Amino acid sequence: MMRRKGFTERFRSHHDAKRELRKLVGADRYASRAEPADLELTLDRVPRTEQRAVYLHVPYCDKLCSFCTMNRCRVDESLRSYAEELDETIAARSSRAYINATPFRAVYMGGGTPTVFAPAELEVVLSSVRSHLPLADDVEWTIETTLHNLTDEKLAFLVEYGVNRISIGVQTFSDRGRRLLGRSGSGEWAATRIGELREAFPGSLCIDLIYSYPDQSEDEVAADATAAIACGVDSVSLYSLMVHDGSALAARIGDGELRFERTTEWDRVRHNLLVTALRDGGFDLLELTKMARPGRDEYRYIRVRYLNGDVLPIGQGAGGRLGDLELHYSRAGLMIGRADSRHDRYHLFLGDLQFGRYDAGVARARLGDEAALRVEHALPEYEAAGYLRRGASGALELTPDGVFWGNTLAVDLLGRIIEGNGAARPAPSEERTV
Repeated sequence: MMRRKGFTERFRSHHDAKRELRKLVGADRYASRAEPADLELTLDRVPRTEQRAVYLHVPYCDKLCSFCTMNRCRVDESLRSYAEELDETIAARSSRAYINATPFRAVYMGGGTPTVFAPAELEVVLSSVRSHLPLADDVEWTIETTLHNLTDEKLAFLVEYGVNRISIGVQTFSDRGRRLLGRSGSGEWAATRIGELREAFPGSLCIDLIYSYPDQSEDEVAADATAAIACGVDSVSLYSLMVHDGSALAARIGDGELRFERTTEWDRVRHNLLVTALRDGGFDLLELTKMARPGRDEYRYIRVRYLNGDVLPIGQGAGGRLGDLELHYSRAGLMIGRADSRHDRYHLFLGDLQFGRYDAGVARARLGDEAALRVEHALPEYEAAGYLRRGASGALELTPDGVFWGNTLAVDLLGRIIEGNGAARPAPSEERTV
């Protein structure tokens, strides 16, 4: 990203921003390697923080989305044994000092599609978490799902065992868009099913929407926002389509079967339509990629991560952190590195920026007076460029453009603080294909 000449690259996700932060501080995630013995020692110690969560990964789907390259595979005969494997892993860990020291504030079951388990298998996993792990009385327990996998029987198990947050990969209500992205069922069916879940589920009901997929019209964007509001969901995650190498969609584009050329401006228009429509429909900005009805979604799991908290990883494909150890269970085996204190220090402020907290006082509390001074110099520039505006309380808040460029702004601001390069001149990039 070039300074002083405007932004030449948009960082779409917090993963992009974290990668750039590592570059700024010269922190390689696994440069300082650790050994399995270090993990065993950590599990025998009291944790350093009460900000703790569990991440449980289920790398199975019954249908692979055209855009996805996450750690997942098609359902096969190994699914049942995987439920038993998770149960055994959780039970084996349950006696360790680290596990029992203090309750976990959040549980996140991701994938893949955790609800691809048959009801009996799903109950094994849910029961194991509830029986073997100390959970806070007000634990936030999230499970990812697709609509066609979440039957009424499975939903009853979720409620019984205490799951109180469901994240549904809707992606779009457009029939054409759903076919393109590999979703099951029509948009009308999806909206009807979400309405049924809303009636039956008392917790936070959250959906994902993808914008800027090939040939998506502005009418399709507006219809997605209208449907999300009408369904009564509590929060909506907004993701610009990322075409990853190795995905079915990338293959179609690469072969010339599907034409996909978009500019930053084309992407911005669709993003801002969604953000504005959801705000008009009663949603506020919760996080750069999430709009929520006030008080209906805390998203505690991601808050724990932004606070450099501990995340206990369980299952193939799971990643997390215990103390100063960063962990990832890949197909090749367990990778263990040591967290970098330089990264941790600035990552706290990056977390604040993810929630739209552009405030010199926040920077001072996290990083000291010099950082606050650099933020004070930057904020008027961001406001003049149209990324920030004064809200009703007088505090600065992100405009739709500011949300769109939010991760880029965060990297720019952290660069000023870390490198001391002075003022950049924030401006959208030139019209280009992305």
